[in-house]
Amino acid sequence: MAFAIVISKELNCVFIRHEGQMAVTDIPASFDEILAHPDFKKGMNILRDSTNAIQPQEYDFNFFQRESPGRLGKYEPFFGKCKLAWVISNPKEFAIVHRYTIARRMSDDLMERHPFNTIQAAIDWLGLPADSEIPI
Repeated sequence: MAFAIVISKELNCVFIRHEGQMAVTDIPASFDEILAHPDFKKGMNILRDSTNAIQPQEYDFNFFQRESPGRLGKYEPFFGKCKLAWVISNPKEFAIVHRYTIARRMSDDLMERHPFNTIQAAIDWLGLPADSEIPI
């Protein structure tokens, strides 16, 4: 696992930063870590920064449509109504994550997901103060 998590109760946000090659197990592992954290509260927004990461080769639209409900659906009730912003550094990676957000729109969970090219755009969408920085 090449990720770090910080939870800010003040900003009502979970910050996740990925580095290097991501594994298919990183997303569920990050959700496990978040849910086990004593500062996490249902409804917190999530900012996932993977600008310094490479998405798994397995990630494609069919993977997300076929695999995501079983792999991630069990977590969604614990997150409740919230936003998940995913920041990606390049067009290829952005397209991969965009496929994920499209595939998950078909689910009946309450999490609203959106990919971004910049941290600032994600911060704005999440409604965080404009001068917010990821504390990782």
